[in-house]
Amino acid sequence: MGDLRTSAQSGTYREQLIALRDHLADLLEVTTSARETAPLAKQYADVLRELNDLPDESGTSTADEIAARRAQRQAQAQATDA
Repeated sequence: MGDLRTSAQSGTYREQLIALRDHLADLLEVTTSARETAPLAKQYADVLRELNDLPDESGTSTADEIAARRAQRQAQAQATDA
């Protein structure tokens, strides 16, 4: 779903964020004013961060994946030290 209005009316939260991300990206590409670019860039980064933090279809967020990899590395380090 790329249409912001359609996704706002009937899309999932993820679809709405994706449509908003795409809309903000389009605005950033055509904006020539630095005064307009800064707040758009902040909103764009916020939406990207929120999308990144959402769980994927399996229910795992990027933060969860990172925590799991860290725990696995720590367990391997402890196993080699023992």
